[in-house]
This record gives sequence, C-alpha cells and structure tokens, in this order.
Amino acid sequence: MKTGEKIRELRIRSNLNQVQFAEILKLSQSAVSAYEKNDRKPSLDVINRIAAYFKVTVDEIMGDEQSMEYNEDQQTFLREIDKKATVLTAADLKKDFKFIVDGREATEEEIEHAVMMIKTLRSMKKAKKKN
Repeated sequence: MKTGEKIRELRIRSNLNQVQFAEILKLSQSAVSAYEKNDRKPSLDVINRIAAYFKVTVDEIMGDEQSMEYNEDQQTFLREIDKKATVLTAADLKKDFKFIVDGREATEEEIEHAVMMIKTLRSMKKAKKKN
C-alpha cells in the first residue's frame, strides 16, 4: 500500500473528511487530496504531523516507500548526532544546549521532530539492510 493510500485509510478510519483533516494539519484540502492520490509526496514535517495525530509511527505511514530524501544539511545533522550517540532526550537538549536553526532557537517540539527524523532514518537503513 502506498503512502497516500495509508494516509487516506487513517483519515477515513477516524471519520474525517479531507476538509476536516486539512484543517487539523493546517493544510489545504487540495494538498490532502494530492497526498492521498499519490500525486504529491508529503514533506517529513507533514508525515510527522500525520503520525503524531493518528498516534502511529512514520514507518507505519511510509511502509515500503521509505525513500525519503534528506538535504545535505539534514544528512550532516544526522551524522553528527550519530557520532555523539549520547542518550539525551529532547528535554535534555533544550535544557542543556541552545539548538539554533536558521538563526532561531529550536523549540522542544522541533527537537522532538529531529529525534523522530533520526529514528526514521535508522529504521530505513535497517529495512534496506534486510533487503
């Protein structure tokens, strides 16, 4: 099942129409429609919001389509975090460090999303190794 079909299935199971779901995600109805028809791929941020709303993992939404592409900055960030492999929670990072992105301090929610990106990347790597 493709990502769009999974998103549609989750939405329908929650008795939401596209307009309601779009409002929840702060998107347009046309964007939701394009995602569900697999005409457009949702960004990692949108995938994370969908996963959080439905209380599922990104892996459950992405399934076999785990071919997300990360830009160079994201790849560098993920490599640096992996090198430091210290067990820190998002709250620890926020409390002990200033996490600056584009000149602004990241919120705890943004840091949690970064942690979810790392977990997703690791799951994708693990799945590729199995195949």
